[in-house]
Amino acid sequence: FGRDESWMLETAEHTEFTSADANASKVDRRALDHFRWPTQISSEMVATAVLRPERMGTIDLFQYMTVVESVADPEREIALATEWDPNSAGIFEVHGMVLAGLNRLPEAAAKLRRASDLSPTDGQRALQAGLAYAEAGVLTEAEKMFQTAVQRDPQFHRAWYNLGLLFAQSNRLADAVKALRRAETVAPTAADYPYALATVLLRTVDLAG
Repeated sequence: FGRDESWMLETAEHTEFTSADANASKVDRRALDHFRWPTQISSEMVATAVLRPERMGTIDLFQYMTVVESVADPEREIALATEWDPNSAGIFEVHGMVLAGLNRLPEAAAKLRRASDLSPTDGQRALQAGLAYAEAGVLTEAEKMFQTAVQRDPQFHRAWYNLGLLFAQSNRLADAVKALRRAETVAPTAADYPYALATVLLRTVDLAG
């Protein structure tokens, strides 16, 4: 993804239909090393659609599926792009999303982790890898990636929230409370953070009783 959330394609073929008048038209095809493809699909939307589709708006999900369906055999094309540029975090990120969409979650998590490793200051990519590991049931690796995300960006409340949920799932309730409190402090208007925190606090009371 580009800085403006456009898709940055590599080794692309650009086809343009032009018409000077009603009787003259032509098709212009060009092979490009790089091509900026503006879409309304952000990296966060892709992550949500693939890993948490139930949390994505209907219109956003429709736009995402329209874009994905317009790409023929995306995994093969992305694999070829990886051969051309094996150190592109963006290529590994998209490859991971495609694999997650195919429900190949362990492979997806590995690609997303590689994307994270190639962009060592990017908390979002660490979170994406963590979500993929969590969906695959590999909770130890999910925790590592969530921890990486909050280390890179201590104000990244979504990473703190998911770390708290993971701790709660593992019955590490004290750690869950700390992480969820941090998420709530950073983003006090997020409705799901106090709900999750209250749920964990009730569990701690039940255990104490």
